[in-house]
Amino acid sequence: MNPLLRYLGAGARLLRSSLLTPAGKLVAAALLAAAYLVLHLAGFSEHVGLVMGTAHGGAHLGRATIFLTAAYMLLYLGFMVISPILVISALLQAAVNFGWDWGLETRQAGEAEETAPSTLER
Repeated sequence: MNPLLRYLGAGARLLRSSLLTPAGKLVAAALLAAAYLVLHLAGFSEHVGLVMGTAHGGAHLGRATIFLTAAYMLLYLGFMVISPILVISALLQAAVNFGWDWGLETRQAGEAEETAPSTLER
């Protein structure tokens, strides 16, 4: 097997396994929020008018400005739509995991009580 493919496969497995945990989802939401905040504080919200055809930066707009405006819009979408979904799914997954663990412990405790000889049977 190609070493590059093996390396990429291992990285993809690690990324998949860490993003599927509640903590991984919260980290992904925080990274989206941080990236959006950086571009917002850098002032790229003023360039969004470029998409509507109302650019007010003069006749010369560089490719970097266009690229960063597109990045800002994608991060805005991610921050407003994807981040809340990640947070809600992390909370639901943590609640289900907690309930599953609690139910398993309760069942194991009940089974232990059933298998233990009672003092009346002796």
